[in-house]
Amino acid sequence: MKNTTGKKRTLIKMKFTEEQKRVHNENIDYCTEEEFKELIAELTDKQFWEYVATWKDSSALCEQMLEWDIKTKEYEIKKIKDMFKIK
Repeated sequence: MKNTTGKKRTLIKMKFTEEQKRVHNENIDYCTEEEFKELIAELTDKQFWEYVATWKDSSALCEQMLEWDIKTKEYEIKKIKDMFKIK
């Protein structure tokens, strides 16, 4: 907005207590949490998995999967075979 009064504007530096800063940051955190939850909820399945796929490349994910315990691997073998109809 253009200053039409001819007076020089001055900015007042406000001082906040640590408690005011903490509450302000908690409010920002809460809004961010809510926005994130709402955004994720609005994604289609395809959009969600496309987003999740950006977290790691496939080789990094495979390396992590190789570190799973044997019971998890057994469960996932069955799940993959069922999902893709592999015998």
